[in-house]
Formats: sequence, C-alpha cells, structure tokens
Amino acid sequence: MPGQRLGEERGSLPLALLAMLIVGSVISVTTATVITGQQQTRFDQGFEQSLPIAEVGLDRMVSLVASRAITESFTLPSTPAAGGTYAGQAVRNATTWTITTTGTAANGTQRTIQATVANVSVFDKAAFGHNFANLGGGNRADSYTSGTWSGGTFSRLANLLLVCNALGLPDPLLGDRICPARATRKGIISTNGWLKLNGGTFDAIDGAEIHYASEIVPNPLPGATGRCDGPLTCAGYSQPRDATLPLADGNRKLEYFRARVDPPPVALPSSPVGSFDGANKTLGPGTYVFTNATLYSTTTFTGTPENPVVIYLTGTLKVNAQQDINFDILNSVLGPRPSSSLLIFSATAGTAFDFANYVRISAALYGPNGSFAGGAQGQVFGSLAANSIDNNGGWKFHYDEALRVVTTGGVPRASGWVEVR
Repeated sequence: MPGQRLGEERGSLPLALLAMLIVGSVISVTTATVITGQQQTRFDQGFEQSLPIAEVGLDRMVSLVASRAITESFTLPSTPAAGGTYAGQAVRNATTWTITTTGTAANGTQRTIQATVANVSVFDKAAFGHNFANLGGGNRADSYTSGTWSGGTFSRLANLLLVCNALGLPDPLLGDRICPARATRKGIISTNGWLKLNGGTFDAIDGAEIHYASEIVPNPLPGATGRCDGPLTCAGYSQPRDATLPLADGNRKLEYFRARVDPPPVALPSSPVGSFDGANKTLGPGTYVFTNATLYSTTTFTGTPENPVVIYLTGTLKVNAQQDINFDILNSVLGPRPSSSLLIFSATAGTAFDFANYVRISAALYGPNGSFAGGAQGQVFGSLAANSIDNNGGWKFHYDEALRVVTTGGVPRASGWVEVR
C-alpha cells in the first residue's frame, strides 16, 4: 500500500544517515591516522638522519683542532651536509677542547652531541719499534718518575743515589735497574711487527707488547705481522699477561693485541736552518729545527719540563761513544736531568738516531719513520720511538712516567662522546 511504503522509506532514512556518519567518521579517523603516521615517519626519519649529520660536524671540528690550524675557541656556522645542516662550537680549556655539534635534518629535527678532545702523548713506552724491535743480549727496560722544576732546583734521579745506597738498594744509574723506591714497573717494549728478545732480555724487562699480532690472538687481522722470536724467550711465554698477577711473574709479561699502533708523523714547525754541532754549545728553552745534529757531553741544555728544549730534525741525531746527553752534576753526582726537559723529533725515513757505545741520554726521542741504531751498553732515560730498533746489546731503556703528560707532537683524540639533547 502507498501509505505503508512511505512509512518504510521514512524509517530507513535515519539508518542511512547513521551509516553515512559512521563511514565519514571512519574515513576521517583513517585519514588522520595516515597523516599522523606519515608525520611520525618523517619525524623518525629526521631523528635518525640528524645524528649522523651531527657526527659529520663533530668529525670536521675534531679535524680542525687536530690540524692545529685553529688554536682558540671558535664557532662553526650552519653548514650544508647530505640530508640537512650542522653547526657547532669548540671551547678550549688549556690543553683540552669541548666540542658540541647539532645536526638538523631536512624536516627540522635536531640532535646534539658532545665530545672532549685532548692531545695524547706520543711518549708512552720505554721503547717502541713500529715494524721491528731487535734487542741484543742484556737489554733491559724499567721505569721511574723524574722530578719537576720547583723553586729553582731539580728534584732528580741523581738525588736518589744516597737514598738507594743508604737502603742497600741497587744504584739507580750503574745498576741493572732503576732504584726500586722510584720504579713504576711500566718499562714496556712494544712493536707492531717482529719482536726479538735475545740473551735473557725477557727476564730483565717489565713487559712486552705485540700489536697487530699474527699469533695467539683469535682471528688476527689480514696482513697482521706482529710476532715474537728469540731463544728461550718468547716460546715459553706466549700467553697474554693476566693483569691480576704481578709483572714479575715471567710467563705473564708478554701481551698480544689485535689492533695496530699507528704513530703520527712528525710535523716540522719550520724549515731547517742547517746542521748543528753541539760541542761546547748551549741550547736554551725553545724550538729548534735542524737537518742533522751531533750532541756531546759538553752540549748544555737549560730547558725545564715546563719550558723544554724541543729539537726537530729532517735527518739524523748522532751521539759518539761515551757521551752523557742532558746530564749534569748535582750534589757531586752526575745524573740525568728530567727527560721531559729535552724533546727530540726526527722526520727522516732513514737513520733517525745513531748512538755509539756507552751513550747515556735523558730525553724523549721520537722518529716514527726512521731507525734507531745503537752500539753496546747504552742507556735511554725517557722514551724511544722509531720505525725499527736495533742494537748490539746491553742497552737499558728507563721509561719516565713524567712523559705521559707531555703533549708536544701528540695527536688530538676525541673521547667521552655523549648525546646531550
């Protein structure tokens, strides 16, 4: 009937309107969800992108500090990078830097990271041979801490002579080891390559390190060259040293490391002015650049740990037999001055250090691309780093712990990386 049909149609209209409302709501919610998801995705992508952008900025600022092209605090303006921009600030505090960089992604998302950059001393071992260390019979390595300049008087190793003798301890200069009262047990012989210990040397060193090891370590890196050799020395001592045991425990002295050590090259501050013959000459605090240098007992150095004599060479440092370099007399005793008062760098790829028999030198010696050639029965008070070390035996390497804070020639390294916001 017509009237009944009209009633049915009127009854279905609210249902249709309700259905349309529900469908519209679903569409609106779905659209909002999609838009929100897209925005969240873009934010997530930006959040992920902004971190590597900030790291690019950090790397650039660390490089600027490491190049020494900039010596004071500075600000890096907004700089384009793949996917966004970065900006930063480097604040210098004495020998350390605090570097903060912010990475901004294309959608404006930002992340900020911070790191501390400080110079690391290149004088951290008694003797380091980058590719080769051959220690002849009777070589020794131990350690001590030299004095500092205070009140115009050196508190030096020579002052320990009477102390050690009074206690019945070995003479710190003429005996086999540094006076035990001053020893730090960190006289380390180290290399990336071939370590050869002859004639009982192993029993007379505080420790030995082989970096870039080709043996003992699991899964050595391709091309690793570090290995140990020598009669009755390395063969029985092939296990890594257990830090819980004393270094005097002979079979725990040798440590192997997978990574290699790459010492930084020598950067000359200026062109050399020629060769230097040090006979009866005096060098005061400051920086000197020569092609070659020959030093004698009559060469006087007046530098201090706080204001040292710094010598750069493009060639060879030569010392003839029976010379005492950077020694002087205190309390009627001839003794070494603090090694940190004389820093010697050689940029040569040839012979960096040519020392004859019975040479004694108190200095920090660094020639990472050159060789050390020693006669017999010499002593180094301080630190020696060269591409290769070879000698005729009887050398004593006394590492000076005071050199750990010497940053001349060091490499700025970032540490303490943290995201601040």
